[in-house]
Amino acid sequence: MSIVNTLARTGHLEEFGRPLVTNSGVKTPEQRKTLALQNLHGGFTTSAGTLTTAATSSVAHYMDPAGLRTSVFTFTNFSLGNGGDAAALAIRAKFFDFPAGNIWFRRASLSGSFTSTGLYTNALDVGIGSVIGSGVQSVLSGVGATSEDFIGSLTSAVLPTATVAGVTGTAAAAGIGDRMIATASAHTVHLNAAGTWTDIAAAAPVLFTGSAILEWKLL
Repeated sequence: MSIVNTLARTGHLEEFGRPLVTNSGVKTPEQRKTLALQNLHGGFTTSAGTLTTAATSSVAHYMDPAGLRTSVFTFTNFSLGNGGDAAALAIRAKFFDFPAGNIWFRRASLSGSFTSTGLYTNALDVGIGSVIGSGVQSVLSGVGATSEDFIGSLTSAVLPTATVAGVTGTAAAAGIGDRMIATASAHTVHLNAAGTWTDIAAAAPVLFTGSAILEWKLL
């Protein structure tokens, strides 16, 4: 932001208060400012991958001069599907596809909260993985390492107001930073959770509101 502040002090941003005629059409002042800030901060749109749940999530992409990409996801009532009922169950939902090619994955972080109208009272084992969490499993390690190979072994507080707050870094168990995702390997990214669910009247969706950050490079 220091670059932006310097430009603003010296009056170099005044031109962004006027429309700009381009080959692709007229850019409004707000569009000009947005594009300029994206350029200053390394924003990118090509080879950005695919957000798969636009109704309940959004993403902003940034890239440094060396090509290291940071994808910042914001989730609002993002559903992982119904929790179990008096039994163990892993639940999940995909939110991103990396672009095709070899990917160097550096690290991930996750912060947010889980809620459910089902009034569950159990905690969750939470992770981000290239493979969906599924089956009769109380923890994601029972599903397999790929269900938490971006970040994993995070334990929430009990539902319905469970919180995973300020959790950063690579996974403590199966997740490994500074690793390759080969072209032929799974490029999918899922938010997974598992638990031994309490006995309730009826199963209900488990929703996540918060953010996740993936750092990666397309090789």
